Amino acid sequence: MTELLGIKQLAGILGISASTLYKHSSGIKRCDLLHDLPPPAFRGKRVLWISQDIEAWLGSKRTFRPAAPAAEPEPRPDRRRGRPRKSTPVGEKGGQHEAA
Repeated sequence: MTELLGIKQLAGILGISASTLYKHSSGIKRCDLLHDLPPPAFRGKRVLWISQDIEAWLGSKRTFRPAAPAAEPEPRPDRRRGRPRKSTPVGEKGGQHEAA
């Protein structure tokens, strides 16, 4: 016997909210990511999907993307941002004028 998935179960598998899946399946609001989702089977008022169809659909969606090489972080400047602290001598930080 085939296993049937309800809206909450399928939403959990896909990592989306149940309301998004419901809106897509009922035609209220179409989701671009789900445009080729297998059609549901209806049992009374329940909207169900056949698990084998979903597994095949997910298998067709998987693509291999090699990981991008990690970029080295840029060195941070030594200067502190913002207003100078009281312990900083006057004139050391730009914007402050020394008294003559």
